[in-house]
Amino acid sequence: MRQEQYFEPRIATKDAGQAVARQVVLLTSEPDNEIEKRLKNDPQLEEKLHQILVTRGKKNKIVDTLRGFFTWSQKLLYWNRTVGSGELHEDAEIATKLALVDGDSASTHISINEYNPKIIWQRTFQNDKTSILTKLTFGTIYALVYTVIPGRLLYGFGDQYNPFADTVILYSDNLDLALHEAGHAVDFSEKQKKHLGPGLYTLARVFFPIMLYQEAVATGKAFKFTAEHGASEDLKSSYALLFPAFGTYLAASIFTANGMVSKIKTLRGKETTRMTKWLDRKAEAMANWKGFKGAAGSLGAERLGTKAMKFAIIIPVVLGAHIVGRAMGAFVKTPHETPINPKFDN
Repeated sequence: MRQEQYFEPRIATKDAGQAVARQVVLLTSEPDNEIEKRLKNDPQLEEKLHQILVTRGKKNKIVDTLRGFFTWSQKLLYWNRTVGSGELHEDAEIATKLALVDGDSASTHISINEYNPKIIWQRTFQNDKTSILTKLTFGTIYALVYTVIPGRLLYGFGDQYNPFADTVILYSDNLDLALHEAGHAVDFSEKQKKHLGPGLYTLARVFFPIMLYQEAVATGKAFKFTAEHGASEDLKSSYALLFPAFGTYLAASIFTANGMVSKIKTLRGKETTRMTKWLDRKAEAMANWKGFKGAAGSLGAERLGTKAMKFAIIIPVVLGAHIVGRAMGAFVKTPHETPINPKFDN
């Protein structure tokens, strides 16, 4: 029999410009999923979930529709229509909060489908995990970027984790992306306990092996949570999306590494790498194509040609990641039957 369990989490919500309490309804059924079982058996867990601050943007069809248009390339690249699609489903929100609680990151703020510079600036300068120097440098830069590039409209840097405001920022109705960003929050919290501050750990991302490591850790934590709490279809969905997402970082690293090697060779008076030669030839050929020239002039055509050749690296890598993710998903199996987010259709 289906039952309804009501409770009042302390969730800040945007409604007529004011924060109000929003009631969340947990729909339970037989057999219960693992999250619902934990909530029933552990009253203290419910209280811990209440303590996590969540803010939501007020619904705006025009803004959200425009963002949906701007994210067509990401939807196509990940082959998932939920990327940049809007407000996170309540069931997925609860799962994301639980992932933060399990990772001892209950102080992390979750921002859902909103543009709220005020709270980002406030949390940046009230964050007791960072020094005043970090606040005035990295924290200020991150807050400025968030302010100048409204992610809710333009999607900007996509779903992300801001370590200086300790905020998970979400614009997609997708549990896997939310768990990945929560994984970043937990990872940063763990490094903080080992005396590696957010500033240094973020700066280390300029080295692509460190960037790949951080993305792999966050993805691994998302997989682990899904395997422990979700059904096989949840884990299959997670593999199908997060492997291609990791593939974009891998492709960017390949492109960056090739560029670095080429510059070093050039400085030493040697020829550039074969990949650079090939990319330069193809970019030049595309720049001379009359379609590009007619659309943007010679300088614009050159830039378009260079960007097009970046996709020549990104697309094969991401396609390979799609194949790996879906192949692994075909063989996964968890001991659970009920999806984490049964009301959400991936």
